Amino acid sequence: MFKKLTAGILCASALFAASAKAAPKVTVTGSDGKTSTFGTIQAALDSLINSKGEYTIKLPKGTYEEVLYYKGDATITLSGDTKAAYGKDVVIAKDNNGDLLRLTRGGSAQKNRCLFEFEGNGNLILENLTMINTYDRANATGSNGQ
Repeated sequence: MFKKLTAGILCASALFAASAKAAPKVTVTGSDGKTSTFGTIQAALDSLINSKGEYTIKLPKGTYEEVLYYKGDATITLSGDTKAAYGKDVVIAKDNNGDLLRLTRGGSAQKNRCLFEFEGNGNLILENLTMINTYDRANATGSNGQ
């Protein structure tokens, strides 16, 4: 979501400005009742890498532009804070194909096309949210047309 800036004289470095609203803060609550707040879903997942037990990551209504990765032993519930059908107002959406967002975390390379890679002995529960890989094959550049 970029808007072209309109002004009399534009500097080359200021041709476009981000107009996307920042995603809301997410909270992680453990089975012990302790709660922590994070700016991204990935930051919340990273905080649980060496954890065991059950955790709920509560996602307020909004769009989260992230590709997610977790490797560990915790049982994690990603829960959209909504009553909308299929969690249509809690959306995790990002481009990903074989050439985009090859992340390396925790000694394991993220797979080429997934929006959320979950590894290890833990469990994942998704509720009241929508996940969309927004990759547009028609506008593909590079070697991978997905």
